[in-house]
Amino acid sequence: MNTPVTENLDPLAQKSKAWSGRFSEPVADFVLRYTASVDFDKRMAMQDITGSVAHATMLNKSGVLSDQDLADIKRGMAQIVEEIRSGVFQWKLELEDVHLNIEARLTQLVGDAGKRLHTGRSRNDQVCTDMRLYMRDEIDVIIELLSNLQEVLVAKAGEAPLAIEFMRGDTLLTTTMTPRIDPATGTARMGAWVRDSTAGVGTLSYYDPETGRYGALGHAITDGDTGQVM
Repeated sequence: MNTPVTENLDPLAQKSKAWSGRFSEPVADFVLRYTASVDFDKRMAMQDITGSVAHATMLNKSGVLSDQDLADIKRGMAQIVEEIRSGVFQWKLELEDVHLNIEARLTQLVGDAGKRLHTGRSRNDQVCTDMRLYMRDEIDVIIELLSNLQEVLVAKAGEAPLAIEFMRGDTLLTTTMTPRIDPATGTARMGAWVRDSTAGVGTLSYYDPETGRYGALGHAITDGDTGQVM
């Protein structure tokens, strides 16, 4: 059964009330757009919900949330997941980020239990947890994509040379690479040796979700006595 929501339970009403207590005019649209992050952090909605359900479970085991509160939160979160997946969830710029948007909707659905979810939890903790869960899930996706790419490269090229384009500064350069089959794994491997300065770079990996392009940058290992590349 849904719990009726009063202004005291509505995070959006509370934000408006806090603003109106200090200023006579509403927040300007351009200020809302400047301070809000929901346009891009809503991609972490599923991770935010996963973390919140785990946090609610911990509060229940600690005796902070009742069994009924936990059941209501899980029911509300399950409905929110379906709303997001079906595209009917209403993201509100006024609520600034993914966390408060979900919290507000949960409170609308289950009442006070939704407000108690934030007990013993800072927003910074929630942000860090969401980002960690999101990166873990995205890495799994990237690994699968890379595996598919490797299979395609092997199938199309075998050990034939491949034309590779890469950017160095603003200059587009072209080279060829020849994949080699690793006898230990049966998979193809290839790489390029770039004799530029790599001081302080360490090892970097990057992936562009817009184009599907990926790459990695390592650095040479040098002899500590001679300075020669090993």
